[in-house]
Amino acid sequence: MLLPLDGAQRTWKARHTANIEAKLADARRTLGIAWRYYDELEEVGGRLIGERLDAAAFERFLVRLVPLPEARPDATDGGRAVRNVERVREAIGTAYRVAPDLENVRGTRWGALQAVAAYVDYTQPTRQTAGRTHAEARFERATEPQPLKDRALALLTEGGEAR
Repeated sequence: MLLPLDGAQRTWKARHTANIEAKLADARRTLGIAWRYYDELEEVGGRLIGERLDAAAFERFLVRLVPLPEARPDATDGGRAVRNVERVREAIGTAYRVAPDLENVRGTRWGALQAVAAYVDYTQPTRQTAGRTHAEARFERATEPQPLKDRALALLTEGGEAR
C-alpha cells in the first residue's frame, strides 16, 4: 500500500551504472527506504486497526472523502457530477460493508482505508490509451501515489472524518 507516511519515503529512483559498488550501495539504500516505509506502515496500520469506526462515522468519512460538487446554476452535465460522486461513495461503502477480504478489519479505520484502496486499485475505472493498456494503467495506479488514498489516510489519522 503506497501511502504518504510521516518519516518514510514512498518513492525512489535508481541510478543506472556499470559500477558494481554503486549498484550495491543503491540496493542497500533502496532496502533501507523500504524497511523504514514498512515499519511506519505497520505502526500506522496497527493504530488504525485498533480504532473502531461505526456506520455513522464511516458515512461521515465518505462525505468528507468524496464531497459533492458545488451547485452551479450554469451546470450543463445534467447532474452527472453528483451521480459520479454517489457511485464512488457506493463502491467504497460496498467494499467496506461486504468485501470478504475486509471481514477481519470491518468496523475499524484500517478497514475504511482498505476499502478506499480496494476501490482505487480494482474498481475505479481505468482508461486505455495509445501508450498503455488497461493492465498497465491499473499497475501504475497501484504503484504510484494516489490522491484519494492519500486523502483517506489524512482523514482517518487526523480524526477528520467528523466524529
